[in-house]
Amino acid sequence: MKKTFLFLLLTMSMLAVTSCRQDEPQKKSKVTFTTTLDNFEEEYQITDLQVTFKEINTGQSYEATQKDGNLGGEVPYGLYDIDAKGTIKYMVNDKELRTAIVATRKNEAINSAECKLDLKFTFAEKPELGDGDIRSLVIAEIFPSGTQTENGDKYVGDQYFRIYNNSNKVVYADGLLILESSFNTTLVQDIEPRITETCFPVQAVYMVPGSGKDVPVQPGGYLTICDQATDHTKINRNSIDLSGADFEWFDETPANSKVKDVDNPAKNLDKIYCYTRTIWALHDRGGSSYAIAKMETTKDDYLAKYKKKYVWKYKMPDGSVKNIDRDTYYIPTNWVIDGVNLSILNVEKWLVMPTSLDRGFTYVSTIDRDPQRYGKSVVRKTGAMKKGVTQLVDTNNSTDDFIHQSKATLLK
Repeated sequence: MKKTFLFLLLTMSMLAVTSCRQDEPQKKSKVTFTTTLDNFEEEYQITDLQVTFKEINTGQSYEATQKDGNLGGEVPYGLYDIDAKGTIKYMVNDKELRTAIVATRKNEAINSAECKLDLKFTFAEKPELGDGDIRSLVIAEIFPSGTQTENGDKYVGDQYFRIYNNSNKVVYADGLLILESSFNTTLVQDIEPRITETCFPVQAVYMVPGSGKDVPVQPGGYLTICDQATDHTKINRNSIDLSGADFEWFDETPANSKVKDVDNPAKNLDKIYCYTRTIWALHDRGGSSYAIAKMETTKDDYLAKYKKKYVWKYKMPDGSVKNIDRDTYYIPTNWVIDGVNLSILNVEKWLVMPTSLDRGFTYVSTIDRDPQRYGKSVVRKTGAMKKGVTQLVDTNNSTDDFIHQSKATLLK
């Protein structure tokens, strides 16, 4: 759900001494905002809004505060970092709840008599939901890096996800989607339109099967989904026994394919779409982002309707720009329950999903082809106890929410 409203900044207080001469008149801009909050379905009201402007060149700051009424004001012309925070009020089971929200705009030039900006709010903490809501699920761990054999060879058939129920009620995972980003987080692309800011472009879509109440996840319980649900230690002593996994993804391949998947006894995910004609494997250096979502339509309807076109503005060696037409499947942000940006620490990277889903990164690799990545995963941090269930931290910022380069929890 999205709400949009206008408000004027009223009370502006100077927090730093200006470096400009006092006798020089300053041009000022009347600033108005539209505010949006995506990926939230309940009716809500934004309250206690505070907006801070910091002029980048001078360090001068201004602050505006909203309590209840309409507000308005002006700021001097300049180049600003803008930070906003507030609270939303909403109802769940006839109970009023409050959750903190934040928004940021960087390097915003304000140099006209009137300026209209959009503040795209995200949750500073996960909103409280109704008991048993599927949105109580979070990605607890991603193990993309695989292991090494005793001979030092790469082994990736043991990749897995762990999904956790953060609530004190049973949650049914029927229809839960496992998603991989279309765009590599380490290969920054200039695309138009910027679809990564409005939806989650995907190249792999798999779904937990079920008719509604076939796949229960207990309070504080895990759902383990892996590439191959078998005891990998029988092949690679450094690997993991995944024979008890809840699901595996299995890829039927063309008859002439030299690469064949193994269909183990575990239940298979339903394959909605995948870019590869052989076997899907996670990016083992951590160059893709992942999310879970709730399927809101049929497979046929999804494949027919949920595709977007974009132009990749590719810079040629001679400096010219070549426009390359592309398309990709995508997931609407209001379907997404949890998103995690994976990347490599010491490389240039970009966000490949909207900041309302994740505004940070976590990683298993410090450098590209990091030899230390094997056996490492990203594990969500543990928070406080709530209603008898240990909470996993979820602020929609993977930089803060995850322990990077953690030993995979299922490795002995």
